[in-house]
Amino acid sequence: MKGNVFKNVWRGIGSHNASYGSYYTNVKIYNNTFTDIDTYAIMAVNMKKVSIKNNRISNAGAGIDFKYYNPGRIKKSKYVKGSRNSKAYLTISGNKISIVKKKMGGNRKFAIRIYGAYQGRKSYGMPKANYCVKNVSIYKNKIKSKYSGILLTDTKNSKITRNTINLRPSRKKRYSSSCITLNAGSKKNRISRNKCYYSNRYGVETTVPKKSNKVYKNRIKKCRKGKTGFSK
Repeated sequence: MKGNVFKNVWRGIGSHNASYGSYYTNVKIYNNTFTDIDTYAIMAVNMKKVSIKNNRISNAGAGIDFKYYNPGRIKKSKYVKGSRNSKAYLTISGNKISIVKKKMGGNRKFAIRIYGAYQGRKSYGMPKANYCVKNVSIYKNKIKSKYSGILLTDTKNSKITRNTINLRPSRKKRYSSSCITLNAGSKKNRISRNKCYYSNRYGVETTVPKKSNKVYKNRIKKCRKGKTGFSK
């Protein structure tokens, strides 16, 4: 998918339908323009060997959402037995993203999200398993947002580097979010050389033990609670 223009639509590229354990592969999303998108500009569910590069996303509800798991959403899920593989080989780079729309609720107002999850019991046809995401590279993206920057949940063995994230808040209301957030299950990631500005919380925030990830050489300024922080 290259060189397309998406304007004034509910969603840009993607689907929330998937047969878990079977993947869309060798997906390339390059040099597209997304303007005035109510929800997600790019929704990438159950993809592998994916490159999302040099896209322009402006005035969207959310930017790029990559996930291997969609909890409680799919009542008739199909699962391809024995073929689950957490290695995404995903690259997200060179994108310019602006998130200002208000239609997305809760924690879905993000520029980039990588989402995996542990399912403790069989549900909706999906077996008990850890649907984590591994081998992701997010670099050289420029993000301006009133809301969240980069969110990682159950993401492992990945690199987030040389991104510029500016969360200059709305004058009317400050949204409580950090520039980069590492949530449950995220470990063995390297967070380095990012520029993080104007968060109402931290430059880099983690809800997992600090030693689980390497966070170093980030340039963090004007984040209200500090450069890095741990929260439960």
